[in-house]
Amino acid sequence: MFEDKLLYFYKSGLSYWHLAIKHFLKRFFVWFIIVAFVFWFFMIFLENLIPYYVILVVAVPLTQYFIWMKPIWKYTEEKYGCVYPDRDWDIFLCAALKRYLSKEVNADQTEESLVFLISRLSKRLESKSKTNFLSLISNSLTLTLAFFIPVWSAFNTWWFTDMNDITDVFQYMLWVIVVPFLTILLLKGVFWNFLLKDIADSEVTKLSSLIEKLEIIQFSIKNPYYYKKIDQYLNKKGTEIDLIINEFDERYKNYASDPLIRFYKNVKLKLKNKKSNKIKSFNKDVK
Repeated sequence: MFEDKLLYFYKSGLSYWHLAIKHFLKRFFVWFIIVAFVFWFFMIFLENLIPYYVILVVAVPLTQYFIWMKPIWKYTEEKYGCVYPDRDWDIFLCAALKRYLSKEVNADQTEESLVFLISRLSKRLESKSKTNFLSLISNSLTLTLAFFIPVWSAFNTWWFTDMNDITDVFQYMLWVIVVPFLTILLLKGVFWNFLLKDIADSEVTKLSSLIEKLEIIQFSIKNPYYYKKIDQYLNKKGTEIDLIINEFDERYKNYASDPLIRFYKNVKLKLKNKKSNKIKSFNKDVK
């Protein structure tokens, strides 16, 4: 069904990972290895880790900003005319979706198609949301208990058997409360918001976001402001958007609903293309 293809185009062809992050993976891995090595050095050779850990938590966001976040923003600004997660990024996605719909659907039926797609996707979202909410509550409680009970048990055992003084208690609480808080802050502020969020978003989130973009496109048909904003991107970045769509259409030829089969097909296609290019290069050299 077309709504399945459209959703896959939004999740895959228009994902932040596909449009930006994958072009900077080598840079990211080098940065990550350096940070991991420094942290390992602290763990092995230093006794009092707390001040160094705090320094590391401050230094990591600063270094990652200059090493890979800033280059990614510069890349997307030059290539797509916007920076994620700025609101103009959503307008750019609307422009790409509008161009894709115009290629897939008759221009005279665009508004009718939008109504149909929004209705179909909304029903799917409602169905997915029910199961997703129950799963989220269950997992959250399980994870909270799984983390809290062993920590509290270890604290009681340590405190009542060893009768530690207040300094030891302070250091222990610092490790149990402050360090996890700083770690979570680092993971959410750096890795989640700018690297993993677009990848890890559930299908419910993706569906909701796609419906929102389709509603904006539908509204723009009779609203000059949104119509102008979207068409400005189509006029300025139409070539880039067409390349994104063409590249997606090539990948979609090997589409499979199962991600493992899809991965297998894509790897097989890349190997085949690589072999074909080598043969062409060899024949060219022989001539």
